Formats: sequence, C-alpha cells, structure tokens
Amino acid sequence: VARVREHLVTMQDKYGVYPGTVVKAAGVSSATAWRIMNGKAKISRAVGARILRVNLDSLPDTARMNSLGTRRRLQALCAVGWPVAELGRRIGYQTPANILNREQADMSTVRAVAALYRELLGVDPDTSVGKSRADAARRRAARNGWAPPGAWHDIDHDDTPEPDTAELEDEATPTLNAASVARARRRERPEGRRRHGAARAARWRSSRAWRRPAVRP
Repeated sequence: VARVREHLVTMQDKYGVYPGTVVKAAGVSSATAWRIMNGKAKISRAVGARILRVNLDSLPDTARMNSLGTRRRLQALCAVGWPVAELGRRIGYQTPANILNREQADMSTVRAVAALYRELLGVDPDTSVGKSRADAARRRAARNGWAPPGAWHDIDHDDTPEPDTAELEDEATPTLNAASVARARRRERPEGRRRHGAARAARWRSSRAWRRPAVRP
C-alpha cells in the first residue's frame, strides 16, 4: 500500500493527475483511492500492481492532468510566429485560448499539442501562415512574456525558462535555428530532459526580470 500511495502522490504532485483518476484507469473505484491516501485501505498485490502500471501513456484521453507543459508548448510556438488560432485549427480546437487559461487539460489535448509541437519545430511560420500573421503572433507572445522553445530544458517542469542566446539574438522576431530545433527535439524525449540549475535560473531572472503576466489578446 505504501508504494501505491507514493505512486499516487507522485502522479498528483508531478503531473496534476488526481488519485481517483489513476485508480479509475486501473479499474479500481475512486473510493479506494481515498482510502489508500488516508492509510485505510488494504489492497491485493494484483490491484496494487495494476495501479502502479498506470502512467501518462496509459491514461485514457478523457483523463485530465496539469496543463502547464501544454500551455508552454503553445506559447513557445506562438513566440516563434505561430498564431494561436492556427495552432487550434491544426488540433481541431475551436477555442485554443481556453487551453492557455485553464490549469488542467484532458489527455487528448495534451497529446495533440505535444504532437503538433514536435511537428512544427523547425517549420517556418512566415512561409506557412504569412509574415504579417507570424509577426502578429510574435508580438502577442512578447506582450505576454512567452518563452520560445529553446528557452526550456524541461518544458513540463522547469520553474523558469533560460535564454537561448542563438535563438533570442533578435528578441523582436525570435526564430528557431537548426541548433535550437535539435535541442528542443531532444528535450521532448524523456531521456533528453534535464532540469537546469539554480544558477541558470538566477541568470535568466536577472537578465529578463522574468514574470508570469496574465494572458493578453
């Protein structure tokens, strides 16, 4: 039970997936999750093993999790010139601004945005949507302080972004060069993700006075 409780706590603290959601994905009642979390449940090894096997990949599309990484991916693509409306169109989401304003997202949205992010890394938005729309997207991102892809080491969990010198050389119109694309793609793979250190975060905060402003249209 202790291992199962630890797994449920990790899923909630790290990914924002509630214990009831995890046990439901394992075919166990949500009431059991409450008893496990409060030390009042006795479960069989088979049930415990089923719960421990539940991870982000095995959650159903209707399950919900923390949307931080999903929001950051949309914001990062906007920062290099992809209009939010165009991103929504590509994932079949009529009101993509809702994703940017909500703390949680369903797994179908999380997966669709992650796939789109990987697809568009290295694709020139000026060519795809036109320079005027791309420039408008960059201005929107700049107003809101949204960081581009190369500024993240772990886009899902970093506390703050870090400037990518090559990518942010011209902050008025940030673009993704080949090196930045390669780094961003590596970081999308679990084995390529790493947390940046406190010194890097301190440098970023001092250089850009990083803040998290409200989303502006």
